[in-house]
Amino acid sequence: MALSDLAFGADALGVMGAYIVVLLLLGYVGRRQRQEESLYDHYLAGRSLGPVVLFLTMFATQYSGNTLFGSSGKAWRSGYVWLQYLPAMASIPAFVLLYAPRLFAIAERERFLTPSDYLYYRYRHGPLRVVVSLVLTYALVNYVIAQLKVMGLAAEGLSGGKIDEFWGVVFLAAVMLAYEWLGGMRSVAYTDTVQGVMLLLGFVALFVLSWVSLGGLPSAAAVIQRDFPAKSAVPDAEANAHWFSLVVILGSGSAIYPQMVQRIYAAHHKRHLANSLSLLAIMPYMATFVSIILGITAIPEFPLLAESKSDEVFALICTKVMEDSRAGYWTVVLLVSSLMAAVMSTADSALLSIASMLTSDVIQPYVWNLSERRQLALSKVITVASLALAVGISRISVTLVHLLEIKMEALCQCYPAFLLGLHTNVRGRSVFRGICTGITVLVLVTFSAEDSVVGGLHAGFIGLVCNIAVIAADSFISGKDYSHRRETTTDEAVEFAVLVRQEET
Repeated sequence: MALSDLAFGADALGVMGAYIVVLLLLGYVGRRQRQEESLYDHYLAGRSLGPVVLFLTMFATQYSGNTLFGSSGKAWRSGYVWLQYLPAMASIPAFVLLYAPRLFAIAERERFLTPSDYLYYRYRHGPLRVVVSLVLTYALVNYVIAQLKVMGLAAEGLSGGKIDEFWGVVFLAAVMLAYEWLGGMRSVAYTDTVQGVMLLLGFVALFVLSWVSLGGLPSAAAVIQRDFPAKSAVPDAEANAHWFSLVVILGSGSAIYPQMVQRIYAAHHKRHLANSLSLLAIMPYMATFVSIILGITAIPEFPLLAESKSDEVFALICTKVMEDSRAGYWTVVLLVSSLMAAVMSTADSALLSIASMLTSDVIQPYVWNLSERRQLALSKVITVASLALAVGISRISVTLVHLLEIKMEALCQCYPAFLLGLHTNVRGRSVFRGICTGITVLVLVTFSAEDSVVGGLHAGFIGLVCNIAVIAADSFISGKDYSHRRETTTDEAVEFAVLVRQEET
């Protein structure tokens, strides 16, 4: 069963229409509030994001359609062992905090625009800047493709099949393009705020109603232990190794997503950033946890479902909830709307980052020297081209998209460049060699090992270990770089840590 099979009426289509109107209005508001016609204002909202907007835009960006579809389907296939995904998601703010305090202080002074702006400022190594920008862009293009697919399914579902999946993608992509062109990061952040609230309400409502409809975890546990013992078994050593490598690659890879780094740049004050990261640390228990529990409780409810159809668990649960009551029907309308909101918030942020990186990190310094106004115009053209490419690829066979699934493993290869650059005297040449080694190992393991896993360890984790080992060896042989300035004092980092601790308590 797909989302398009859900029995929605015309009222659900009305909800989608109202939601789109709100997005366009917020795009107009963002346009009216712009401070200047510049790259800095377009891509970072002039560093004006307050605590509420900053938190909700981080939340809406981090949680995508995979949280509902992927996590619930994986939990149905694996059982209790998939609860290991929860600490992996919870680790993301921790990995961010390892570099964010120092990076925020430098970015505030130097007015960085893209993640690679810091790398060039710190290392003065052009090839490193280009390689990191291309790896980050590759990961984001992959992410946009995946989000567009889910976005089309959500539009088809809410319209009761009246809107074809492809034309749903085209229409919603045009809406994203409209409000993004109007106000840039500011409009995206405002729409993310609405989308974040919808997500939170949808998660809570579905959890409550599905617990009533499916009987909750206690009733499911007895059936799982009796009829599906493999799904309640204690993880073995290989499964634990798999979990550990998942925590590392998901935590470090997600922490260095370009849209996450640019939101660190866009924070109005370090206290606002500390507030947002503190709240983000508890969000996995309100979003990811709900999705995993839904998948586990669905095991005895849909025991005959083929594993190849396990990603349909979410739609099956929605059908069950809708049939029980009118409240259930509107809950599912809200949730599918929030699902569409989640993928739009992820895709629009990714498109903004792709355009800024290709324009500022590749084209402007190495291909075509442009004025700031022309850079802004070019970045908007790149946004359109990237979106059109992603829409086209999303129509091609699933096997092509499957080849792009190593995005998170590729992203985590960039994490040492930021972390070591902020805290050590490592040379840019050493970091460049480490990243190239890590990506090479990642590709070799991905295409040679079964399921891209060796002894339970992800290909990305193996690549990351080799990456760091090469950096360490090259630094030992060629020495460290003492030419760069110490960017922030220990007191500044401690002050930020104290702010986070205050917010958590």
